[in-house]
Amino acid sequence: MADANSQPSFDKDQDNEHGIEHAKNVSKPEISPQARKGKHTRDKLAKATPQLRFITTTNPEQDKDPRARKAVRSHVARQFHVVRQQAWRDEEELQGGRSGNVTGHTNTTLEAEGHSHQKLRQPTGSLVTVVGPQRTDPFSSYSLHVTPRMNILIDHFLNVVGPQMTVFAINSSNTIDPIKTIYIPFSIADPCVFHGLLLLSAQSFAKISGDTSYRITALTHKTECIRLVNKALGVPGKATSDATIAAVLMLAVEELLLGNLEVFKAHLSGLQSIVSIRGGLHTLGLGGILEQLALSCDRACEIFTGSRPLRTLSENLSERHPATVLPPGFHEILQSSGINRQMAEFIADAQTTSLVKMYFGYEGTTDAELRYSDTHCNLVSQHIDQISSQSMITSKVIEAAPLLLVEECLSYGLLAYRMVMLRPISPDPYLTLDVGNRLKTTLARTEFLVHWQDRLDLLLWITFMGASTTTKGPLRDWYVFLLSGINGHLGTKSWAEISRILQKFLWLGRCESVGMVLWFEVEGHATDQPLHQSSMLA
Repeated sequence: MADANSQPSFDKDQDNEHGIEHAKNVSKPEISPQARKGKHTRDKLAKATPQLRFITTTNPEQDKDPRARKAVRSHVARQFHVVRQQAWRDEEELQGGRSGNVTGHTNTTLEAEGHSHQKLRQPTGSLVTVVGPQRTDPFSSYSLHVTPRMNILIDHFLNVVGPQMTVFAINSSNTIDPIKTIYIPFSIADPCVFHGLLLLSAQSFAKISGDTSYRITALTHKTECIRLVNKALGVPGKATSDATIAAVLMLAVEELLLGNLEVFKAHLSGLQSIVSIRGGLHTLGLGGILEQLALSCDRACEIFTGSRPLRTLSENLSERHPATVLPPGFHEILQSSGINRQMAEFIADAQTTSLVKMYFGYEGTTDAELRYSDTHCNLVSQHIDQISSQSMITSKVIEAAPLLLVEECLSYGLLAYRMVMLRPISPDPYLTLDVGNRLKTTLARTEFLVHWQDRLDLLLWITFMGASTTTKGPLRDWYVFLLSGINGHLGTKSWAEISRILQKFLWLGRCESVGMVLWFEVEGHATDQPLHQSSMLA
C-alpha cells in the first residue's frame, strides 16, 4: 500500500502494461477533420478555463487583510487576461479561416444579443487605415488597461460622438476628419484625456441605448478624470499642457450635456486661467483643434448663460469666433460681388448657434438664451432696414436692385429661421406674421427669370422659412402655392427629396417636423403654373 504522502508514479512501464510499446507497428486510425477540430477546441477551452484558488481564513477580519485582497484581485485579473487573450486568438482564427463554406452562426448569435466580435475587441472599421495620420494603429498604445466595455465606448465615440464634434474641430492644417486622425489618437495616449473621452462616450451611449449602467461607468471615468486633472495642476510642466486643457474641456462639455450650467461656466473660468498662463488660445496645440473647441464652448456659454469666460483673456476675442463651415447652399450667393459681406457673418453665427443647440442638446430655456436670440434678430432687422433705405436712395437702383432684392429676401428668411427655429420659445405670433408678410411683399417684387432662375434651391429655403411664420390663413396658402410651383420646377416627388435640398442651408431638427406638415399641404395644392408668370410670385 502506498504511503499517504507519496505521489502517484507515471513511469513508462505503466504505459507498457498492455503492450503499448508495440503500437508503432499498428496503423493509426483515421481521424476526421471534424474530430480533430473538436479536440483542438476542447484543448483550448481547457487551457482558457479559469483555475480555482482558495484562500483560507479563520475569522472575518482576515477578509480585510490587504495581502489577501491583493491576492484575490491579482488572481481575478490574471484569469480574465487569460480568457480574453484566448477569445482574441479565437477571433483571429475565425476571421483568418473564414471562407464561403463557413457559416456565420457565431456572429449571428452575437449580433442578435446586440454585440459583435469586432465591438468587443476594437472599434468597427479598419483602424490601421482609418485612424492615424501616419496610417498606423493608434489603438496599439492605449494609456489605460482597456476592458470590453471600454472598447464599446471607444467604438461609440468613433461612430457617434466624434463625428458630432468634427464640426467644431476645424484645424489649421485642414486635415480631413481631424477628430479621428488627430484628436482621438492624442486622447488615448494620455490617461487623463482618455478618461474624459470615455466619460463623454458613456453619457451619450447611456442616453441613446437607455442602458443606465453606463451612467455609473461615466461617473467612474469622471472621477478619475477630475483626480488626474487636479494632480496635473500641481505639476508645473503639466498644469498648462494640451492634455490638461483637453480634459477640462471634456469635463465642461459633460456638465453642459447634463444641464449643469453653473458648473459648466465654472469649468470654463478655470480653463481661462490655465490658457492665460499658457499664453493665449493661439498657443494651444493639435493644429488649432483645441482652440476651436474652446471657442465653441465659450460660445455655448454665451448662448445659455450670457457669459463668455474666455473673453477675459488678453487676446481680442471680439474678432475671434469659432471657425464655422458655412452651409454649402449659401456659397454661390455669398460669393456674389453685390452681396454685403455682413450676410456671411449673420449666416455663420446662425450656423454656429444651430450646431451648438444640436450637439449639446440643452433642453431647458434660459433668459440669457432668449436675450441672445432677440439681440441677433434685431441685428438682422437693422440690416434689412439698411437694404431698404439703400434701394430707395441709390442712383443706380436699376443695376443694384436685383441682388439687393435677393439679399433682402435672404435676410427675411434668416430672420424667420432665427425667430421660429432657433429661438427656444416662439415670439408673439404677431411678430412672426409680420415677418412673413414683409417677406411676401419683397418676393412679390422679384421676377423669376431675373432673380431666381439659377437660385431655385435658395428660393425654396427662403419660401419654406416664410411659410413657417404662420400655420393657417391666406398668408400660409400663398406660401404653399409658391412652394408647389417651385417643387414643379425642381421635379421633386417626395419630402425626402425636398429635405435633402433644404439641409444644404440652415437646418435644425425642428425644421423636419414643420416641413413634413407643410409638404402634405403642398401635395394638396399641386400646380402646373410656371414660376416665370408674374402672377406666380405676385
